[in-house]
Amino acid sequence: MKKTLAILLGVLLCALTVLPAAAQIYSQAEWEDYFYGTPDATRGLIMQPGRNETERYFSWLLPDGSSDFYVSVSENAGMTNTTHYHGIVKYVDGKPAAKVTVTGLKPSRTYYYNVRDASGRSGVYSFRTAEGNNFTAMYVTDIHITSSSYVSHGRKFENVTSDAETMADGKLDLILSAGDQASNGSLTEYIGMTAGKTAKGISFATTIGNHDFGSGSDYYNFVNTPNHGDPVNAQYNGDDYWFVKGDTLFIVLDS
Repeated sequence: MKKTLAILLGVLLCALTVLPAAAQIYSQAEWEDYFYGTPDATRGLIMQPGRNETERYFSWLLPDGSSDFYVSVSENAGMTNTTHYHGIVKYVDGKPAAKVTVTGLKPSRTYYYNVRDASGRSGVYSFRTAEGNNFTAMYVTDIHITSSSYVSHGRKFENVTSDAETMADGKLDLILSAGDQASNGSLTEYIGMTAGKTAKGISFATTIGNHDFGSGSDYYNFVNTPNHGDPVNAQYNGDDYWFVKGDTLFIVLDS
């Protein structure tokens, strides 16, 4: 089958010269209102690729006392006829994080979901599954969210990816990040990266960089990736892993 793979080359944390009118671009004031006024902004929720298009992997920070947590998925925005997916707990910087795998997804569908834990339900987000072998991907590298500016850097990341999605006619299916999502590998930096809707609605395939390794296990525990190397040793979750999208095999190697 013919495969169409559009690669949008993005340079993060810089201003774009031409912005399509439909792009959702936050001013600093708008972003701060969103960031400090929306509980989901600091939940650390990220959606990553599954082993193939029938799956999605989710991770988010859990409040203390979250003995029951899950992802609810529906094919309608009203979140009726939902299916609940439970998972396991890991620890990020001493704080619990949920790791949940959603399975049984069908091609060319729009799905709606929210997550539930001791703090209640999140907002409702959506994602789409690719049609056959056709999908659109965006390649980025060195996002470099910093601890001292993680709120403003999160805004810039969200603005660039939102603009890229507009240029892809709203059909951006995958973000491939070649490493150094953070500057020091700290928890706040990953919170800044996942604050907006990008990480919640587009499969985000991350790669560990030397800066991500700065705080040791924070990166490993924050992400949730499929087919990762040495599954017995949780330290390597998010390091070497692979997944299939359409008829394309993606292999992520930490050299």
